[in-house]
Amino acid sequence: MKRFKNILVIPSEPAADDPALVRAVKLAENNAARMTVLWPLEEANDGGTGLEYFPDVAPAIEDALEKAVAPAREQGLIVNTMVRTGRPFIEIIHQVQEAGHDLVMKTARGKKLHKSMIFGTTALHLLRKCPCQVWIVDPHPERHSGVLAAIDPDTNRAQGHTMHQTIMELATSLSILENVELHVVHAWSVAHEDMIKHSPFLRISKTKADDYIKDIEARHRESFDAVVDQFRVRAPNMKVHFLKGLPEIVVPEVVKEYNIEVVVMGTLARTGIPGMFIGNTAEGVLNQVDCSVLAVKPEGFVSPVPA
Repeated sequence: MKRFKNILVIPSEPAADDPALVRAVKLAENNAARMTVLWPLEEANDGGTGLEYFPDVAPAIEDALEKAVAPAREQGLIVNTMVRTGRPFIEIIHQVQEAGHDLVMKTARGKKLHKSMIFGTTALHLLRKCPCQVWIVDPHPERHSGVLAAIDPDTNRAQGHTMHQTIMELATSLSILENVELHVVHAWSVAHEDMIKHSPFLRISKTKADDYIKDIEARHRESFDAVVDQFRVRAPNMKVHFLKGLPEIVVPEVVKEYNIEVVVMGTLARTGIPGMFIGNTAEGVLNQVDCSVLAVKPEGFVSPVPA
């Protein structure tokens, strides 16, 4: 976790015990990093905020933020506070672009649209469009323990190779920092498996179909082991899960079974498709987990939000 030196925190409440702020303070101490705590004020469609009728609101928030960060400053950390007005996710991204933040930590304020979804609209916008890594922090972390790295090393894209290395580095460091178990999961599957095995039109023998599936499994296993083995010295007790199935099904099942607190995962999407800034697989996983998520952006990712 030493890579983060300029952390932006978006709390759900301007209080010292806000979950994202608490985690950020611990991370900043470990990294000798500086922090900025930002409160984005929603701007209405007519350009107003409603604050013109309550001129004391903004100063009150600023004062509350100052009180919230006072304990961190007493520990010797460099902490700034600010209030920005506009659409929250846009103001957050603009702050990242202007100040060069390398991590955004935001306390989740999801609506629980279904039994497991904890990500609100602003969080989803950040996961899709923020130019740096984004950590959405579960407001009830006491329910969980453990860190899970969700990797897909079986990719020919250079971006994918860099990303899964970053995911493993972050997850390993976080498990050491938090003194919790590290789990690593890779979900593999065979495209069109049912058709290959059962279609009367293809006429593929059972032996050939089985051999093909075994070859795919072996390729995934080799790539997965090559990544995991690089980190066994740092995390000799890691729990490894090589499972057949779709990631959006497998990852949430592992999260639930092992009571995972933080999932570290990539957001790599196909390029050249307008508006597609996060992969469908990542979206599927995000919609099913109810824990914190540290989302890793591909190297060279450019935000669609203009600076």
